[in-house]
Parts: sequence; C-alpha cells; structure tokens
Amino acid sequence: MKHIWTVLCNKSILDKYSNNITLVNVLETLNIEGSIDDLTKVSKSKKGNIFPYNLSIVSLWAREDEKGDVNFIFKLEIEDPEGEIIAENEREVPLNSQHKRTRTRINMNGIKITSPGDYIFRISKKINDDYIICAEVPLEINFKNRKK
Repeated sequence: MKHIWTVLCNKSILDKYSNNITLVNVLETLNIEGSIDDLTKVSKSKKGNIFPYNLSIVSLWAREDEKGDVNFIFKLEIEDPEGEIIAENEREVPLNSQHKRTRTRINMNGIKITSPGDYIFRISKKINDDYIICAEVPLEINFKNRKK
C-alpha cells in the first residue's frame, strides 16, 4: 500500500451515502489560554496531563501492485517536544479487491501534554517486521496567560 496523504484536524465527518469525508478545522497550531495545570485538572496520567480536545488524524492509502484482498498494518505515534513517544496506536486495515484505495482515521478526545512546543503525529506502515515512516505531521502547542 502506498501512503498518499495525512491530515490532522479537529473532526472528520464521513458521509454514509457518498463515502466522501469532510475534514473540519485542519490543525497546525493550538494556542491555549491558561496554564497546563488549569486546563488538565480532571485528567492526569503518568506521562503528562491530558488536554481534552477532539482530534482526528486521517490518511489516504492506495494500492501499488497488490492484487485481490489485502491487509496492511499502520501505526500512529505521538512524539512530544522532548522526543518522547507519549501515545501509540497500531491498526490492521483490510482492503477488498474491488477498492483501489482506503482511508484510515483515528479519533481522539484528548492529547497528553508534557510541555509547550511541537508535537509530531507520525504515521508508519509495517513492512515485514519493520515500520517505515510515511508522514510526520507537526502540531505546535502554545500556552498563553489568561487576562484577568
């Protein structure tokens, strides 16, 4: 399978009649008012505070030389500004013989935040026992003090 594109957005909507997808609020930067402690009081984890914000990472894949029904495995990793992997999700995706391409999407209702900076959403495809990086989508997270 060939990776065509990956987009990070606030929400993705799949039309059940046309099978078209709408990507809502494509994200490059999140400017968050307030401190990390104020925004994440409810949800904490070992590797950071969880900021409640809807995210959807959507990718388009197409056949290369594959024939018939195929399965492929891809992985999403989220890397924080210090280079630590703070989240990982692996999925197996079937593609029926009558389809030339497929989309994958992972919806999240929060992200672990360890500090302000660039977070990398990395999509990799499994080939044999190795993962080959297909896309790296940055999301810059900034904190701004609230005006009192």
